[in-house]
Amino acid sequence: MKMQITNKLRIARYRLCIVACTLFSILIFALLLPVSSAGAQSDQSDIDLILTWRANSFYPSNYTMKAPATPNSRIEVSVTAVKNGKILDLSDNQITWYQDTKYFKRENGLTSINFLNRWRNERPGDEYLITVMVIIDKELFEGSVIIPIQNQEVVIDAPYYEWQVPSGGKIILTATPYFFNVNEFSDFIFYWNVMGDRMSGATDSNTAEINLEKIGGGTGMEIPVSVSAVNSNHLVENTKKRITLFVR
Repeated sequence: MKMQITNKLRIARYRLCIVACTLFSILIFALLLPVSSAGAQSDQSDIDLILTWRANSFYPSNYTMKAPATPNSRIEVSVTAVKNGKILDLSDNQITWYQDTKYFKRENGLTSINFLNRWRNERPGDEYLITVMVIIDKELFEGSVIIPIQNQEVVIDAPYYEWQVPSGGKIILTATPYFFNVNEFSDFIFYWNVMGDRMSGATDSNTAEINLEKIGGGTGMEIPVSVSAVNSNHLVENTKKRITLFVR
């Protein structure tokens, strides 16, 4: 009888030990769990970096789209930090810029950079990858933007539908250059060609007068015309446009 009581006490103690160990393990696991209360979580994930860029190149005043980056154009890139719809002041924050994964510049409050896209660096069809890193409240935020490089353009304007011109008389064509690195329009020079022949040498006039009678432009004739626009300060900045006039 005494032996049975002793065994029962041992079993009861064993069960009590198991329960105690289980409760202790649950307590330790609970203490190790991360705090999930809203007040204890960081709200830095609400911060967005917005990068914008623009190219300082020539284009007509009636051009309303974004000017592309072209050879020899100066490019400016800016960063803005936004949190919950409000713009943050980054004047005291460390900002680091990278150009094509290579270190470019680091400075507190450096929210914008600019650089010249030299012809030997990036040519039409290439692109820049600009990356910025900003430290905000001891956390690192990163953003990037891709800037494609395009050619300069020149457009020939004439008041003729589908380039169909009346026979006889004279017609006037106008060349309008886009996206060159010039300070004023007088920096441009133009070369006009009609029927494969150069009308004149380099000229600062962007208009050409074609005398159809003089070149024998009769009905049904096709007249190829081309113009080259060149930056007189940087001759590598040049482009050409070709059209075909159809004499009615």
